Amino acid sequence: MKFSYYLNKTNTFAEVYGTKNNLVKISLIEDLSLYDLILFENNSFSYVFEINEDFALCVLLDQKTPNIKSKAVKIGDFLSVKMPKDILGKIIDPLGRDLKTGEFFDKTIELKIDVDPPVISERQVLKQPLHSGVLITDFIIPLAKGQRELIIGGKKTGKTTFTKMLSLSHKESNEVLIYCLIGKRNKELNDLILFLKNNKILEKSVIIASLASDSPGLINIAPFTALTIAEYFKNNGKDSIVFLDDLSIHSKSYRELSLFANRPPGRESYPGDIFYIHAKLLERAGNFIVLNKEVSITCFPIVETFEDDVTGFISTNLMSITDGHIFFDTKLYSEGKRPAINPYLSVTRVGKQIQTPLKREITMRLLSLITHYERAKNMAHLSTELSPETQKLITIGKFLDKLFQQFMSKIFSEIEEIIIAGLIFYKIEKNDELELEIINNQCNKIKQNITKTEIQKLLSVQTIDQLTEVIKNLIKQCQN
Repeated sequence: MKFSYYLNKTNTFAEVYGTKNNLVKISLIEDLSLYDLILFENNSFSYVFEINEDFALCVLLDQKTPNIKSKAVKIGDFLSVKMPKDILGKIIDPLGRDLKTGEFFDKTIELKIDVDPPVISERQVLKQPLHSGVLITDFIIPLAKGQRELIIGGKKTGKTTFTKMLSLSHKESNEVLIYCLIGKRNKELNDLILFLKNNKILEKSVIIASLASDSPGLINIAPFTALTIAEYFKNNGKDSIVFLDDLSIHSKSYRELSLFANRPPGRESYPGDIFYIHAKLLERAGNFIVLNKEVSITCFPIVETFEDDVTGFISTNLMSITDGHIFFDTKLYSEGKRPAINPYLSVTRVGKQIQTPLKREITMRLLSLITHYERAKNMAHLSTELSPETQKLITIGKFLDKLFQQFMSKIFSEIEEIIIAGLIFYKIEKNDELELEIINNQCNKIKQNITKTEIQKLLSVQTIDQLTEVIKNLIKQCQN
């Protein structure tokens, strides 16, 4: 974009009064509003962050600082992303530029980044489950399409790996996957690109990347760009899954800008409107009526905790905004548990509502088993003699611990999960020994021999008793 072109076009310009830490103070010009796009004489971008009585503060979107007393022109009425029309498979920055070349694409659609969330009349109750392919979440912390589920935990506890597992489980689905990297290192971006390419998921994905070397202004708008692109797909009747990795960095970036702008600090020095910023962002996800059908934007914001402390300001803010959270425990991770999800500290507020009666019963029974196992395990340290019932409970609990140990190389389908649940309860009912290898072998045999009619029968089962009866017949068929 050429400064001279816009200067001749508008015939009005502002003067740069001063610069400080990615903020530029300019004189006021006619019709200036918040989030207006500003271009400086050295062709650097910015947007209006604050308007005062005598001057305006602009946030730079690149690292080129304009000179004092140089000119600035308004080039747009709103902050927008110039999204390429064929965006699937593209890796862009928050303004829509190709991350490699730094240039805009040829054919683009201009979309406003900062918009109000859809109103209640446009929304619909969540009705469809979101399959994750991860046993502990599908069995204990079920998810729904359109849900906003916070992924929370300490540094290097497998939060990003979990999002990759979710991507693998939706490799063959119709959902568009939108990855938003917020202030990440180049290595993390390259690892994600390599993962998506190797698993042939990149062609159905979009990556919006703001790197650690980018300006705080660019990092600040990255999650808004991700939700804007998700809304574009929503308006075209396509479901999407958005990963915001992570909002801790976004919060720090916004805090930095606010402090340099001399805004009064609040708790942990964050500005008073940080809750509003994140609430407005995440309210853009949900289940909506578009083109006479339901379309969902499922959102997984990620936040990092310090020493597993979930009482931090940003953590508690996001926990109150979202529909639940999955907690990744540092202690479990150090013990070798993968994924290191703590089921007792994790919550899903809407996932259980959309479960079938069978899945709801499976969730309740398994949750009851692991809860009683945890109590029995603690009691076992205090007593050498355990009742047969307690010993059986500990055996089942140890088996479930092994079952929920799952690496990225193995993603379970819905039918596999139902078969595994049926085998577990069938063996518990018969007092058979629970061995992971035997369960996996039997599951594979049933899966190889099962017919489409039997699959439909399994999916239509309503209770665990009915499920164990179907599994009993399927085991007999495999033995014949």
